[in-house]
Amino acid sequence: MEKTKTKQQDVTEENDNLETIVQFGLLVLNVLLIIAIFAVSVSWTALRNGPTKDMIPAPNVDRSLCVKTDKTKQCDRIKPEKYIADEIDKNMRKLQMQYMAEKLNYANVVCRKSAPSVYLFRGINKSAETSGTGCPSGFVKYNGNQKCYGFVASQTTWASALEYCSIVGGTLPQITDANIQAFLEAQISSRYKESNYIISTENNYHYHYIIDNGIDVRGQTSITFEVMACNDAHIALSKDKGVDSRDTYEIVIGGWGDHQSVIRDCKQCAHMDTNVQQQHPIDCQNYSSFWVSWTNNVIKVGKGNDVGKQTFLTWNDTAPHDVNYVAFSTGFGATGKWKVKRGNYNPGLFWIGASDLASEGNWLWLPSKQKFSYSNWAPTEPDNINYYEHCALIDLHRGYKWRDDNCEERRNFICETIPNDEGNEVIGK
Repeated sequence: MEKTKTKQQDVTEENDNLETIVQFGLLVLNVLLIIAIFAVSVSWTALRNGPTKDMIPAPNVDRSLCVKTDKTKQCDRIKPEKYIADEIDKNMRKLQMQYMAEKLNYANVVCRKSAPSVYLFRGINKSAETSGTGCPSGFVKYNGNQKCYGFVASQTTWASALEYCSIVGGTLPQITDANIQAFLEAQISSRYKESNYIISTENNYHYHYIIDNGIDVRGQTSITFEVMACNDAHIALSKDKGVDSRDTYEIVIGGWGDHQSVIRDCKQCAHMDTNVQQQHPIDCQNYSSFWVSWTNNVIKVGKGNDVGKQTFLTWNDTAPHDVNYVAFSTGFGATGKWKVKRGNYNPGLFWIGASDLASEGNWLWLPSKQKFSYSNWAPTEPDNINYYEHCALIDLHRGYKWRDDNCEERRNFICETIPNDEGNEVIGK
């Protein structure tokens, strides 16, 4: 009897142990299920709501630029002084000093090899001043505040523009009243020259390179145009002229019966970005305006003439190539007419010294950190599209109003400096 009881007890204990293991396994599964549901919920909420207004979603940003980081390792804000210094250092390494001077149209530049950050501008003396005003050559003096202003057609980032202006002992302009704004508007208007080109393309899907019409985009980062076509307006951004089979970004606007637009990484290659929401973007009887930009390895396409606004196609190329030539084409049953306006200031957007890098919505003049006493924002601006727009510019195409933009885009800029009363050499940092 004892042996029988013992066997029965063993069986009972085994059953109890098995039941315990099963219950524990079910508990673990329930916990994992709850965690999975919570993770999906959080991910869905993030995707639905997007980044919060007070956060810059910058996964590749240097952590030292962050004022603080949250648990997701994203920046709440970035330090404006550290950002500026980092951007200046990054860009200065890329550009040779002589190249910078040539792009800024200054003459007789001597570089001190022992101090590579110092630039000595010769020839800025009484004979080279503008009407004896003491301004650097090419600058104009505004008597209202006794400062000199230079208007630069070259394109660079906001931080690099700030550094370039420091070469002549200046900075990006601080527009503190309507009179300074009016003066800058008048100066830009008097200098701006625009040419109009009309290009026709046949129904043959053959690219017409616009440099043959005298439109040279080398050194530029964007183009604006109008097109009239029933469907399939094609734009090629090529490294080499006449070679659209490689090193070419192909953009199709209104393809597939005017129902779809795409970016490709070569002619007839896979679609890198597709937009099917914006149906019928082009018209058989009327011109439609678009812009295309290529900067910081990102290809963008948008509606209108305001580069950077109303974007509907974007692709970040991890293996980018240079864009030296632009070409237009139509086909697949459509012919096209294209209008291109090219000005001596392209894209006609001028960096000024205003930024809200330190705190979203709190705009200051940098590097002085002076608060605004005057502003001239365009309607709906500043809008901080995609939470990346933290530097201000004057938009020639919007009546010289201000708008915010991504600080890393390449734009024209204005320099502001104090007259050199003695007429001697000007040494910048």
